[in-house]
Amino acid sequence: MCERVVSKGIGISLVLALETAVIKKIEVDGVPASSAPYRIMQDIEDYNRLGGIKKQVSDMIMQIHMMKEFLGRQNEAINTFMKLRLSGMTEDEILKISRVIERNGHIWNGAQPMSSQTFPAWRTSSLQR
Repeated sequence: MCERVVSKGIGISLVLALETAVIKKIEVDGVPASSAPYRIMQDIEDYNRLGGIKKQVSDMIMQIHMMKEFLGRQNEAINTFMKLRLSGMTEDEILKISRVIERNGHIWNGAQPMSSQTFPAWRTSSLQR
């Protein structure tokens, strides 16, 4: 067994660290000596699995944040559109004003230019009554 340990490049410091972990598992956690090394292996596997889960949670939080940002902007656009409609403007007038604003380069807050591709309801065919 010593030859296998040495052939794997495991030095005395790693063996001592493992021994310390096994002793702690036995004395502090009350694990039987026969199962302490296996419990340490299980703890390491659980720790690695937890790291993967934390990464997935972090990725999901980022996706949720991006969706909230997108939906917030979309909601603002819909609210503005509805306010303009309620004030008496037609869809065609709103679309024309939008195009004038885009042509003149007045895009506020870094928003993307509006187009009929962005808002399918604003396509010319849907504006005709």
